[in-house]
This record gives sequence, C-alpha cells and structure tokens, in this order.
Amino acid sequence: MGPILYGEPYGLKMTKDNFISFDSGAVATQALVSGQADIVTGSYLSALSLVNQGLPFKVFMPYQKVDEVVLAARPPVASVQDLLTPSNLVAVDSPGGAASVALQAIFEANGIDVAVPTLTNAQLLESSGQRVSALTNGDVQAAVMRQFQFNAAKAEVPELEILANLYEDTPNYLALTLTASEAWLDANLDVATAVCQSMMAAARAFGESFEAYNEACQEGLENPPAEEVLRETWSLATEHGFWPTDGRITSAQHDFMASLGTKEELFEQAPSYEDTVDDRAMAAARASFGV
Repeated sequence: MGPILYGEPYGLKMTKDNFISFDSGAVATQALVSGQADIVTGSYLSALSLVNQGLPFKVFMPYQKVDEVVLAARPPVASVQDLLTPSNLVAVDSPGGAASVALQAIFEANGIDVAVPTLTNAQLLESSGQRVSALTNGDVQAAVMRQFQFNAAKAEVPELEILANLYEDTPNYLALTLTASEAWLDANLDVATAVCQSMMAAARAFGESFEAYNEACQEGLENPPAEEVLRETWSLATEHGFWPTDGRITSAQHDFMASLGTKEELFEQAPSYEDTVDDRAMAAARASFGV
C-alpha cells in the first residue's frame, strides 16, 4: 500500500487499479516474465531463480525483511537438533516454499548443515492451516507456522512450545522484495525511485503508528485479520524491524538467502549480488531521506 497511500508526494498517482493480486508467487513471477506486470512483489529466492535462468530482471527494493514465522513443537521434541531424529516428524511445505525455506534458515541459524529437502521425516503439508492441525492433533511433532497461529494452537494444546523463529534468529533473512526487468528499470528509473521512496515512507509511518498500519491493512486486504492479530503483528514488526526503512539490500542478506536457495535445490549455484540487485533507485531514495 506504500505507493497508494504515500506515493503522491513523490509523483506517484496510483490506485488499487494499478495492482493485480495473484494466487501464488509463481503466478505473479510469470506475470512479470510475460510482461503482464512491470513490478512484482515476491520472495527474494524467486528473483534469484529468475536471474539464475539468465533472464534480464533485477531486484530494486526490499519490501519485508523478515516475518512472524515460528518453528513450534510438542514433546518429545525440545530443540531444533531433535528434528534430525527420524521418528520426530516435522511439517513443512514443498522445497522452495515459505515453510521449507524458513526451516532451512532456522537450521542455518542453529549451525545445522542439513538440507531440508533431504529430511526423511519431513511431512509435506502445503498450507499453514494443515500444519497447525497436524501438530495440534499429534500427527507430527513439529511444524512451521505463523506466530498468531501458534498462539491459538497453544491455547488448545498447552504443551506446545516455540523452538525458534525467523524474527529473532535470522538477522540476514530477506523475505520479500520488488523485482522488475532491466529494460523497465532503465526506462523508468524515476518511477522506481518514487516507488522506493513511498515504500520507505510507509515503513516509517507503520513503525510509528499502529493506526497507520491498520489503515493500510483495512484498505489493502480483502479480509483483514482481527485487530488483536494485527496489533500482535505490528508489535513484532516494530520491535524486530520487519519493514525496511533504509532502502537497502546488503551482500550479507544476499549471501544468506543464496545459501538457503542452494540447499533448497532451487539452483546449483546462486547468481552474484551484482547480477541480482540494482541499487540505483534505492540509492536515490536513500539520498532523499538522508540515509
């Protein structure tokens, strides 16, 4: 919602008509490749995969650094290391999916050099709701889910505990970014800069005010969560810096995500930072904010 709510001071006149929602990140990426969209918001790993295929696209702005994703478990699992025991079943999604990548990041943070797709005890459940149900029913001993889902599940099953989370354990995680074609960026660098400026303005406004964040959710989401859930997300986001205010993607973030993508078998060798990131619009936006 940054370009809609905060873009006008930077010359953007965008409405909801400028945005298209897709059922999945893969479909959104295909829309970018086919020219149906000029910019796509998607996972950094999706962008790495595009560049790895030799396609002329670049990431030009971080959208969200990290998320409220947690690894929850029930006895006998008491540590992340316990997931290496074959009898302890862990619910994730398919390789490259948000849950599988999150677990891979948690493994990296805990010094576990194991690729999640090679786990023989992984139970592939594509929706987070399915993973929550499997854990609460005792069908698995651990599962990747969102914080608010864990809170509801723990009220039902008090023995559940959080073993790890993305927002405290993985400082170099980079969840969502903006990607565009190299040709579009060359021809529309002023627009890309304005988008970056509006995103930075939105991140700062959301960080300062729950009301600003809530307004964006109510206007931008078809079925916004209950205020209690939004407040919890906002508290985590402001405490742990979910929303980038500095318009910057670091080489450390790139290297961390590239390592995850390699272990998730998305590519054999990740493209370099220089081949993936176009810093021009971000740099101009940072200059305008004095950062």
